[in-house]
Amino acid sequence: MERFLEKFDNYLFAIKNASLHTRRNYHNDLIQFFAFLREKEAFIWNQGEAALKKINPSIIRGFLAYLLQKNSKTTVARKIAALNSFFSFFD
Repeated sequence: MERFLEKFDNYLFAIKNASLHTRRNYHNDLIQFFAFLREKEAFIWNQGEAALKKINPSIIRGFLAYLLQKNSKTTVARKIAALNSFFSFFD
């Protein structure tokens, strides 16, 4: 997982010219998503990219439903942006 996050952060820095603040928030958002997956979906992250390919829209909808219980719409929107950017990068 850390390898994916590091590659994504390098992409945000070098290609997207994202601020440190954005990069830190996206990193934390993705850590939260991966923690959700480990807890709720029992994903095994040492499978590398194969684990990423198992993530489907229903899993992401479950994560968003979980987020909406505890966060503002603005925070959830940023987390969606982080997920969109991350999965677009690895697509």
